[in-house]
Amino acid sequence: MGDIRIANCIEMFFKPEDTWQTGIDRFLKHAEVEKVGGEMAWFKLGKPLHTLEAAGELESILKYIRDQSGEKGVGWEAIHWLGAAIPGFYLTHPNEKVRNFTAECIAEQCKALYQIRGEKKGGVGVVGSPFQRNLAGLKENYGITITWRQAEEYFADTIAKAVRFSEGTGVIIAPERLVYTSNKAALLKPIDGKGETDLMHTMAGAVRVVKMAREKLQQYGNLAERVAVMVDFKAAYGSGETPVQAYGKIPEGLATYHAHVQAGASKLMPGFNARGLFEVDDTPDISGDINFLAERANEGKRVVLSTEAFPPADTILAKNSISIPRGFSMSNGYLKKLIAASPYKGRG
Repeated sequence: MGDIRIANCIEMFFKPEDTWQTGIDRFLKHAEVEKVGGEMAWFKLGKPLHTLEAAGELESILKYIRDQSGEKGVGWEAIHWLGAAIPGFYLTHPNEKVRNFTAECIAEQCKALYQIRGEKKGGVGVVGSPFQRNLAGLKENYGITITWRQAEEYFADTIAKAVRFSEGTGVIIAPERLVYTSNKAALLKPIDGKGETDLMHTMAGAVRVVKMAREKLQQYGNLAERVAVMVDFKAAYGSGETPVQAYGKIPEGLATYHAHVQAGASKLMPGFNARGLFEVDDTPDISGDINFLAERANEGKRVVLSTEAFPPADTILAKNSISIPRGFSMSNGYLKKLIAASPYKGRG
């Protein structure tokens, strides 16, 4: 029997005036009360990890997070936004030096996850980072034009290197299928409702990248198993399919059941509709997706429902007098209700 865990992404718990410590403290207080895990977004610390390490600050920051998390019983399930706010980070760059730097940055984030997990192997590194992989970004920022097939090969090479560079952490690196767009502006910066990528916007693309990365790792024993395909609910629904259908396109043995969970194709948490109203007639119904994941847990898989929200979720919820922590709390209760009504036979 596997289990189902709920995690909350840390990103939107930070306020503009926060230091890294006040933001971390706010999230850990929330997670302790809610009895949920965390998904870390390292860029919220204010500086890239290699910059903090060079300044002699990283070790004490990680120790603080590890110790406070341990005291409050909060486990860290994953890391996300691996390319955010890191100059020179590009997953699909044809220059091997750039890919090596990018892989080293990913590996450093995996090592930091291992540290805040109390040196416990496991967890997932979700590789979304559309603006550090898009073909349009390569052309705009570097004057480089390559094919999508070349880009997928470079993406796989970067991931395989990151796995090798982070050997010993046990972190599974999972490239994330995102929503397609041909809008040039949306390929260079976030624009709500316009999609986000011109590369790996299908499950078939994610599977190809994972297979290529695994092939590169075959000579390194079981390291190949540390690359897997994950499913993002928003990306699935935004691409015209359900998460269940998305999982159905992943070959046996290639999936991780760490899922990013949102309210359908919107940027809000499960349980809310697009206007920020909770459990109303047009709230996206994700019960079938939760039932599917419950069955995977019954088969012995480890399932993590990692709830995410993105701007303008904060603005939408504020119109209904709901704060971000309160919104996550309501959503956690909603997910727990869906799990209780699902075929799940475990303890939760």
